[in-house]
Amino acid sequence: MSKPTSITTHPRVKSWTSRISAYRRQLRMDRQLRGMFDSLPDGLSEDQIIELWQTWGDDVSPSRVPYIRTSIVEAARASGPILQCGSGLSSLLIGILCHQAEAPGKNLWILEHDPHWGSVIRSWLAQYEITKAHVISAPAEQFDGFVSYVMDTSRMPGNFSLALCEASSALPSSARGIVERMGEHFDHRCVILARNAKRPRDLKYLADWAKSRRAPFLIQDAAEPYAKIALRDQRPDSDHEQERLNTVYGNQATGKPAAAPAAKTS
Repeated sequence: MSKPTSITTHPRVKSWTSRISAYRRQLRMDRQLRGMFDSLPDGLSEDQIIELWQTWGDDVSPSRVPYIRTSIVEAARASGPILQCGSGLSSLLIGILCHQAEAPGKNLWILEHDPHWGSVIRSWLAQYEITKAHVISAPAEQFDGFVSYVMDTSRMPGNFSLALCEASSALPSSARGIVERMGEHFDHRCVILARNAKRPRDLKYLADWAKSRRAPFLIQDAAEPYAKIALRDQRPDSDHEQERLNTVYGNQATGKPAAAPAAKTS
């Protein structure tokens, strides 16, 4: 005679409890994300990041927190469009920062090779009415020495102020692929953050690329290292002078006082 099935292990009951658990997690996620609209500009603590990612369903390790925090800090500082390679929870947080920004050109451009996951992120962005974040479906393709996105780069902004790359060269969201294919679209003061760039040849490529542009190349955080490249303004003096003149004329047209000239350093 077969042993009677416990009510707690009955397939229908297990289905109900699973749905209830998912619903509760959804409510908790909703509460946390709506709270981000107020607290995000001031930064997130390690505990907040871990709790938020766990609710999302990603048991993020403490060693990954510094990269997440740096991404949010740099996104808050960025004055222009932001490029993110691959989508996830951080897309919502950075999208919130762009949504709150006064600068009209500060938008988040997300490249995603998985059409289903791209649709999931779009639905989250729509739910919170984050209109300054755009998910671009771009399939992956093997290039010479790396995998990257297949996309029409001519339709992308030409002045990205921040680029976030979170994968090795075996995946489309690698820093090497983005630098090779999108390097000309970076602003003259763009910051590039590259996570999981661990292979020596990838690090050498990024270091050489940064050196060719006289940009600092730093490896940060010993526990889970990530690379940071900060491009420097290398425009000729004539461009700087024209920018200052445009600023003066723009202030005169709007009635704003002209900014004091910067002190010349020796």
